[in-house]
This record gives sequence, C-alpha cells and structure tokens, in this order.
Amino acid sequence: MQKIVTLIKESLSGQNACAPKILIICPPPITENLHPEFNDDAIKKSKELSKLYYDLSIEMQCEFLDAGLSIQSSVIDGIHLDSNSCYIIGNRIAEKLNLMSI
Repeated sequence: MQKIVTLIKESLSGQNACAPKILIICPPPITENLHPEFNDDAIKKSKELSKLYYDLSIEMQCEFLDAGLSIQSSVIDGIHLDSNSCYIIGNRIAEKLNLMSI
C-alpha cells in the first residue's frame, strides 16, 4: 500500500499538476467463511488492517476511512459486501470526499 501511495503522490496527476489527494479506505474485516485460503490467520490479519492503514495514512499524509466502523462483510461469504453495505459505504465515501473538497 505504501508503494501505491508513493506512486500516486509522485504522479502529479491531481489538480494543477500537483499530487492528488488520497483517501485510504480500510475494508471491513473478513469473518468466518468457507474459503480455505481465508482461514483463522487471515481473519486475524484482516482485523489488524485498520490500525496499519490508519498509521500509513498518518505517515503518508493521506485521508483515512475505516469501512469496518460502518459496515461488515456479508453473512453469505464473510468476505464481500451485500447491497446494503455497498450503499452505506458509498455514502460514507461520498461524505469523506466532500470533506476533502474532491
């Protein structure tokens, strides 16, 4: 993620040929699911992402949104979002972008 943010900041593809504003969005943690590659270790790591992404946003001077505070992964598969969660997070992202004047 740090490499991606660095590339974006160096791109100068924002307004007035400046670095664009960056919003780092942490997805909600995954929950118990039937996918073998998303085992208990993966679930634990997904719960640690919020702090890691937040710390990175501070270090890289980016905005941050923790989606897990507003939504959760689908009860169907524990990974993806259901339609209601998509609606909610879409609104949260729009609110955040408005605050960022984007």
